[in-house]
Amino acid sequence: MAEEGKYLTSFLEIFINTEKELDNLALLEPQDQGTYFHEYVHYIQDVTTCSGLSRIWNSFDRFRQLVASIQSEEITEVFVPLQGEIADEQRKHIEFLKALRGSGQITGVTPEIADTYELISVDYEEDPKVAEYFPSFRATRVKLLLKSEGRADKVFIFGEAAISESMAYLIERKFYPELNILPKYPYKVANDLVLQLYPELLTNEENLFALCDVALMHNMPGWAFAELLNEMKGKGIVPQSGEEVIQFGYDFYDASGWDFTAYMKEADDALTHISTQIFANAHFEPTMKLFQASIERGRLLRENFPLAVLDIYRGDAPLSHNFYKVFNF
Repeated sequence: MAEEGKYLTSFLEIFINTEKELDNLALLEPQDQGTYFHEYVHYIQDVTTCSGLSRIWNSFDRFRQLVASIQSEEITEVFVPLQGEIADEQRKHIEFLKALRGSGQITGVTPEIADTYELISVDYEEDPKVAEYFPSFRATRVKLLLKSEGRADKVFIFGEAAISESMAYLIERKFYPELNILPKYPYKVANDLVLQLYPELLTNEENLFALCDVALMHNMPGWAFAELLNEMKGKGIVPQSGEEVIQFGYDFYDASGWDFTAYMKEADDALTHISTQIFANAHFEPTMKLFQASIERGRLLRENFPLAVLDIYRGDAPLSHNFYKVFNF
């Protein structure tokens, strides 16, 4: 979707490659409407999940700390890229976020060649970047070994990028099937991983969509996605609906001590504090209020309507009431 549109997590902004006004989305050409829908799903993912709020929180706090480091009266010149202890600390945080995000595509080959690669095996290994932040947590990164006849083997790290894009792909394909011609990596790799680990889950496509959604409720969604599949397989549970998938995930988190509701509230409070500092100017007050309202309403939507995103998928039309409920519930 990169050439048609993009979504910027740090600023909650969507860009569509069109000259037309966006005040009435229903009047857009199907291609532009589908692109907007895809990117808006990413926005919903960001403001209604732990993974999304974690990335926004980290992005804003990195910016806040860097700005604070150059605001001293003793600093008369600023050199880019920034150097020093604070800048190095922020770079370390960025590398940590990259580890959670995982691979976006197969490197070193064209998308056409990438589509010839098949998932052969799944490996779980400790990531030193993650271990440094969560030393007592047993989560690992999920490493996929890929093969294509006559070509060098490739490795794909399954993380937030693959999950969020696979989820957006699934719902876009449902409502805009004629537009949805996208490469396997990252848009279809979640489906391949389910086929590898627990194909019984795919009694319907809704289950895969719900699994993506509930995996994003963890700060390490790649690990959560695979772990939930392995737990289902180990217990012989075959969910028959998206609700059952989401409930299984919530029960698993509760048993493992992951309080996603408390984390989202903590992130909301932190982002209110950080954004108040960053936008400490009357000129930016409308932006600050919109940003803070988006974060709070996304959190409350998840808290009060845990199946809200699944309801969007189940809808009869893409631009439905449920689609806009993030702002209007």
